[in-house]
Order: sequence, then structure tokens, then C-alpha cells
Amino acid sequence: LTAIAKLFPNVYINTSWFEVLSPRAAKQYLREWLSSVPTNKILAFGGDQMNVLLSCASAEIVRDILADALAEEVIAGNMSENQAVHTANALLRNNAWEYFRLERKWRNRDLSTLHDAQEVL
Repeated sequence: LTAIAKLFPNVYINTSWFEVLSPRAAKQYLREWLSSVPTNKILAFGGDQMNVLLSCASAEIVRDILADALAEEVIAGNMSENQAVHTANALLRNNAWEYFRLERKWRNRDLSTLHDAQEVL
């Protein structure tokens, strides 16, 4: 997967469900990919669980795994704290935003309904 994602411009790494299948492997491979694959080609989370509570739980697990992996990279001297924060934002939000072209999809939406839904939560 690492070689394919690195060599082919149309291949991305989607780690959805990886945190459920093997949290240890998720952290190990995430560190490997951070050192060998362009950061913009890694999607760290997908919320395709059976209910919203499981999506929230998976998101928390992914954030913990990513935080551990990035902290280890900073401690090892492979990246700065600022690079780690930038990487976290990319993997958790920006890469998916770009890949799925969500700017275009949300541009003409009435976001007031989204604001109302956030108040309920």
C-alpha cells in the first residue's frame, strides 16, 4: 500500500476502520506512511459506523492514535510541533475536504440548518 500510494497519483490511503481492526497496527503504519507517503494522500478517519455514538467513539480513538504517532515523530526529531499540528489537521479534515471536493458541494447550501443542528447537539 505504501509503495502504491507513493508511486501513483490517483491512489490515496483511507484508514477508515483501521482503528477498530487493530489500533496498534494503525499507529505503526501511520508512522510509516508519515515518513514515506505525501501527507495529502492520507485520510485518517471515516465516520461510517452504524450509529452516531460509534462514530464519535471511533473519532476519539483515531485522534488518540494520531496524537500518539505524531508525538512520537516529534520526540524522534522527525517533525516539529507545528508540522505535527498541520499534519493532524490535514489527516483529520483538510485531505478529505480536498479529495471529496466538499467546498464545491457545500458552497450553495443553506448552512443555517447546520447551525441549528449544532445547537441541538
